Amino acid sequence: GWEGMCADGRCDAPDRFERDFLSLWKDDSARWLPSWLIGGALEEDGRPILTSNIDFGDAIDAWDFHDVAQRDVRLSTAVLNGARFPIVSSSGTIRNPALPQKVDAVHIVDGGYFDAAGVETIRGLARSMFGAQGIAAGDNVMPIFLLLSNDGVNPPFAAPEKANAMQASTPIACRGHTVKTGCPGEPGAATIVPDLFGPLQGLFRSRGAHGEKLKTLLYLDPPTRTGQRPIVLTIDLCSLDVPMNWALSPNAKRIVNELLDGQQPRKEGSCEAQNDTDFDTLVALLTKP
Repeated sequence: GWEGMCADGRCDAPDRFERDFLSLWKDDSARWLPSWLIGGALEEDGRPILTSNIDFGDAIDAWDFHDVAQRDVRLSTAVLNGARFPIVSSSGTIRNPALPQKVDAVHIVDGGYFDAAGVETIRGLARSMFGAQGIAAGDNVMPIFLLLSNDGVNPPFAAPEKANAMQASTPIACRGHTVKTGCPGEPGAATIVPDLFGPLQGLFRSRGAHGEKLKTLLYLDPPTRTGQRPIVLTIDLCSLDVPMNWALSPNAKRIVNELLDGQQPRKEGSCEAQNDTDFDTLVALLTKP
């Protein structure tokens, strides 16, 4: 589909997605491109595997696709490495991978199997960069983390409360909001035949809860250099319905367009109003002299 879009003249080059992934950063043009960290997961061990133009070494606790595969792939294949759902789309096969133990092949599935929120990769990279021996430890850099989410709430977590040993323990993501996906209270198949569907629902919910926990770590303790205050912002789709490929859906684009226009009236305290606040903060930070 992506290759067909470029063939129709909607890319800078008709064969853009057919070219090698790393060729994006080897063009002679003076244009700026962000670094990409496309998150997948190895089917055989469940750990993250990243397809990236960054040679991240041991700065991130993950497999490096190019090190494992020992070659580059087409841009379309690299992007798909972060969106492989078996049955919907097949897993990716790496034959004769370069791994500590010799195996004939390994397979890549969607990175959401390990990190449904997609934040642990950038958190690990930032922690390595701003650590005492990191490459940005002495730089005058203010980290800004921008999370695009489809959780239906913003802010994503209630404001931290003073620790109280007498207060009932509640996971952070289930505080301060009406019942969210994954918090007890939402009907599920396990409530009908718990011994039959319970283990399956437990596995599915654990996947989401694991990603939520990683996102919580970013919000509560974002990496930064000593003496610098990091900023974490969120833009959420709120109440809009979106398909599986929601990042490029019409409603996702509508959210961004409305933020850019800044003309939509918002109900105070709503998810949309918080989007406006976070987006205004981002613009102010990026335009600050």
